[in-house]
Amino acid sequence: MEALNSRLTNAVQRMRQQGVDALVVGSVANFYYFTGKWIEPHERLLALVIRGEGEPLVVSPEMHRQDFEHSTWECLFWWDGEDAMGVLSRHLQETGTVAIDSLWSSGHLLSLMKCRPRVAFVDGEPLLSGMRQVKDETELAIIREAGGIADRVMGALMKSIAPGMRERELVELLGSLWKKEGVYEQSFAPIVAAGANGARPHHVPDDTVVKDGDMIILDIGGRLKHYCSDMTRTVCVGSASDEMRTVYELVRAAQQAGLDAVKPGVPFSEVDRAVRDVITAGGYGDYFTHRTGHGLGIDVHELPSVHGASEAIVEQRMVFSVEPGIYLPGRFGVRIEDIVIVTESGCEPVNKVAKDLLIV
Repeated sequence: MEALNSRLTNAVQRMRQQGVDALVVGSVANFYYFTGKWIEPHERLLALVIRGEGEPLVVSPEMHRQDFEHSTWECLFWWDGEDAMGVLSRHLQETGTVAIDSLWSSGHLLSLMKCRPRVAFVDGEPLLSGMRQVKDETELAIIREAGGIADRVMGALMKSIAPGMRERELVELLGSLWKKEGVYEQSFAPIVAAGANGARPHHVPDDTVVKDGDMIILDIGGRLKHYCSDMTRTVCVGSASDEMRTVYELVRAAQQAGLDAVKPGVPFSEVDRAVRDVITAGGYGDYFTHRTGHGLGIDVHELPSVHGASEAIVEQRMVFSVEPGIYLPGRFGVRIEDIVIVTESGCEPVNKVAKDLLIV
């Protein structure tokens, strides 16, 4: 509860600095961030209104009343068929500036704008993402725990690969490995990409058969206490060609250069450049086709975004991935990904699975 109160206090301080009178939080992830309650309202209106003055207000479908029975906040409940947006709008000022959760339904926002035509509605993303990018100690503890589980799952998956298996079989095995660790929801649809499929960064696993000489990209993640893990390793089946080994070691060196570049005060563009320069110097710059990394927390992809055009600055307690890759069309791909926590002087990789090229 202390962490939640601190987040609300932080939000109000940021609102005052930005001249915002109220903040409407409507997405599942942002609602959870402030309330500690994970509720899927689907098409129904569920919102938290954080006000510059006074206690927060929850507007919820009646069917979720029990979720708030111990809440000390003001809660308003509406029934199916009732004008839910009218309930919300009556508790917003008629003028002033209201920031809106950018992940909220555009339909909800348009309805609210009709109800409050004299209010200036602004994007709440700078306010919300600015908070969520820098994790508190409660969040970091969960992310470390989630990363440790991902390590064990990845280790078991890598040892289970054998020629003749299909990509989909490995996905099914992965699901059972997560469940053995008490994780029943994955952060995203996992990627198992064998052989030429590995040259497609977001390949969807299919009935491709694993063969001797294949490189296989394994990109996995699970949800623990509503926080995500995410990691990638690449293994080789049977034997690796000289070029496979060269490309693998180049990606590993690039990733290490990225890890070494992460420090508070450094622009994210420099982290991206440190990674990209290694791959470019090795002659494969045209085959590194995506950004270096992304933020991670309640969402598997959130800010910050680690790319060459970013003007954002690395801050202590930020959490993001460093995941360079090389993708050779029609042949194979290699990607190595770790999640890192920014420390006072560098970064702490959450993932510990060895990155030497594993031949299975």
